[in-house]
Amino acid sequence: MRSVFIITKLTIKESFKSKVFLNSLLIGVCLSILAYLISELAYGDQAKVAIDIGLGFLFFSLMGISIFYGSTLINNELNNGNLYYLLPKISSRSIYFLGRSLGISLVLFFESCSVSFFILLIYKAFDGNLSGLIFLNFGFIYLSSLVILMVTALFSQFTNNLVSVLLSIFVYFIGHGLFSSLESGVFQNGTHFRIFLDLISYFFPNFYVLDIKDYLFYKHNLDSTYVIKTVFSTLVYLIGLIIINLKIFYKRSF
Repeated sequence: MRSVFIITKLTIKESFKSKVFLNSLLIGVCLSILAYLISELAYGDQAKVAIDIGLGFLFFSLMGISIFYGSTLINNELNNGNLYYLLPKISSRSIYFLGRSLGISLVLFFESCSVSFFILLIYKAFDGNLSGLIFLNFGFIYLSSLVILMVTALFSQFTNNLVSVLLSIFVYFIGHGLFSSLESGVFQNGTHFRIFLDLISYFFPNFYVLDIKDYLFYKHNLDSTYVIKTVFSTLVYLIGLIIINLKIFYKRSF
């Protein structure tokens, strides 16, 4: 366990040295200021415009970092030779992968908290009323970024960085659009195509249920059962991705 924390600490230090986190944080702050300026020019409920734009910026910020780190989680360490140096010094490959993943997850958490803080400042500047749904949106965006991190890491074990990035973006759009279509009832039950969609839905992450902005802006009420079910199913899928990544990483020849 101590080895996991050591690798986690090294990963966090590495992210600060590479300035990826600091640059993304700076971009997040700049985009938050931009959200404020856009909201100033907007008609109607300026607080709602500010939080809407802010959530969008948070989403793209976390997704960008997740995809970047996911695609380089193993390949960059392999290319620069660090992997050959570290693996003989630890008792298991699983420790290395878990430490790296935990470190990047914490970097994403720091990024999420930092950008969310500036979003809330701007939201309050327009006299917005804080609610639990705002923080749920922050949390669900963070969960989405963790899933994308593991999806990209999985693809990076078979392909190069660019292809793993493109495949991960494809998975996100499928994971959102597929479940949105099933939820809306566009395809009738019992048809061959609907059965096919139901079948493949078991293999894709459900990003649609993690997108709860509509509840914040229009419905204003989110059932606690929905939250618990969504968090539980997402964590189960995330753990499944981690296990698959671990098994593949363990069997790879370095």
